Amino acid sequence: MKPACRPGLVPQVALKPRMGARSRGMVLNDLMSECPSLLNDLVFYPMWRGSQCVDMISGAVLTNSASPVLPTAQSPSGELAGVFASASSQYLEFPDIGGLRDFTVAVWHYPTAYSTAQALISQWNPSVSRRWEIWCSSIDGLFEFVVSHDNVYANAYKPKAVVAPSLNNWHMIAGTCVAGSRVGLAIDNLPEVNVSAPNSCYSVSVPINIGRYFSTGYVNGCLGPVAIWRRAVPTQELQLYWNNGMGIRYPF
Repeated sequence: MKPACRPGLVPQVALKPRMGARSRGMVLNDLMSECPSLLNDLVFYPMWRGSQCVDMISGAVLTNSASPVLPTAQSPSGELAGVFASASSQYLEFPDIGGLRDFTVAVWHYPTAYSTAQALISQWNPSVSRRWEIWCSSIDGLFEFVVSHDNVYANAYKPKAVVAPSLNNWHMIAGTCVAGSRVGLAIDNLPEVNVSAPNSCYSVSVPINIGRYFSTGYVNGCLGPVAIWRRAVPTQELQLYWNNGMGIRYPF
């Protein structure tokens, strides 16, 4: 059974040992050395350093909300994870990282409720500019990867999951945009859902928000490792990152 994390707890994650491996750390190091391609074109990867969330690519600190997100949980890979409560309007924010044409966004999520519409990660300001977001509906808990090409929500590309991730378990949710071709959404090891996308993602400067979009859509639950690549990460690499639900520690 896949190990679960309840907010506020830091469980040990059991990894299947390999021949010759004597510790969890050695197994993780083996995995890192086998997945160097995951570092290619990685442009955003925040990790907790004490009470601060720091982007490992630029070294910049993310802005925390007034009621701060705290790293009091642990993701399956052993990295610290932030605990978010929609009632407290908690989020993390980072300046725009520049234009994204072909790109993949992946986020580890531990949902505790689907009572409100929630955005896990977004570059989305409905009053100014819409680029992309990974969010779920409060009605059915089904996630969508929404990619705008003209700043009009109704015209956006919206692949939608067919199954809602189970509550109180860790999941990896990944959206991929291939400019002029397709937009896809994958959850865990389920088949990717794709829609045709003949146009590129709308190009405008918008901050990255983790745990909300603009001033609404706040998350209930934990958000662990978040990664953005400036390329379309193929399915086989995403499955390495998923690693049978156990994840891989940066730098892979």
